[in-house]
Amino acid sequence: MNLCYLHQILACGALMAAIYLPSVAPPTFQGTVINAHGGYIAVYSAGQELRFAVSPDTKILLDGREATMYDLEPNFRAHVAATRRDNFWIARRVVVNTHSAQNRLTSLTRLLALGIEAR
Repeated sequence: MNLCYLHQILACGALMAAIYLPSVAPPTFQGTVINAHGGYIAVYSAGQELRFAVSPDTKILLDGREATMYDLEPNFRAHVAATRRDNFWIARRVVVNTHSAQNRLTSLTRLLALGIEAR
């Protein structure tokens, strides 16, 4: 078999695989932030506490703006996309919208606990 012909077949096969095989997205978890410190974000999701390591390339968005893990507050609803490595999860993307109904209720509860009247 001609070597050039073999390269064409391999290139065609790679192109077909790239077109027809779906890309694998990391699993996404929805839950409530328990705490965020020490390089980890703890989230209560599906009846259990999950801990996600935060790496330098983890993207954290708070109301559409880039943030740090220290900007996250307990009881905020979060969506975490993570990949599993060995025995732990690494957060790739954390999205928190403080304008959601659950987060507004959490903020109001915190204000009432502090004795501050919400306006």
